[in-house]
Amino acid sequence: MTYRARLFLIILAFQFILANVISLESPIIPQIDCNDLNGNGYPDFIAVNNSITPQILYHIEYKDSKIEILWNYLLPKQNNGYFSNMILEDFDNDGMSELIVSSYQDGKKEVLYIFSINDADVISDTPKITAVENSSIPIINPRNLYRLNPDLEGRNLFILTQGSPNRIVIMCEYINGKIKNIGSLGNEFIKKSKGPIDIALGNFDNDSVEDVFILSNGVRPEGQFIFSDGSKKNINLSNFSSFRKLYSKGVD
Repeated sequence: MTYRARLFLIILAFQFILANVISLESPIIPQIDCNDLNGNGYPDFIAVNNSITPQILYHIEYKDSKIEILWNYLLPKQNNGYFSNMILEDFDNDGMSELIVSSYQDGKKEVLYIFSINDADVISDTPKITAVENSSIPIINPRNLYRLNPDLEGRNLFILTQGSPNRIVIMCEYINGKIKNIGSLGNEFIKKSKGPIDIALGNFDNDSVEDVFILSNGVRPEGQFIFSDGSKKNINLSNFSSFRKLYSKGVD
């Protein structure tokens, strides 16, 4: 997301807090710029409730100087946990987008919520809740999701990172209503490093193909570039303290 888009979402958040269109128990935190998902000419975004353990999703539109909630979804009480991250894309190339939301649910494997978006660009109220298939390590603590550029086969893949104790970075594909692990990234690097994992994507070797940078953001940060040709390059960042934020899109 560009700086301008981030600023726009921040402004909308403050507008929402100040507006009296619809009252909420707490303010919101914008997550995704939807780029006018329903095609009516008004800006919109996906947000969560302002909590370190958010349990409510919102689709919000800014229209005629007012904020309007188009859709919301509350994590079912029996699914003890919280939402952690989300991405929006037509992941299965069927002409309609999907909102994929990761969650932590007290050790359960069914941690990914897939919300379909119909022909009227309305987000479904009944998501498919699923686990990651083909993963040797159980995915029960997903941290972040990163949408990749389409690959040479036209697939819209994404990266999922998992936190401790089983830290891992995997590449996933959404196909036939299922999310499948199609490969892991940086296994040896992750085993030897310590700290939360963050990802940045960009054309780091100037070959016009997207590369991946993995940051192990511990007390002594370490990094690894994984280039599109499969080669790798480790970066010693021990002179720095832990980074507060890694921007998910690298500056080429």
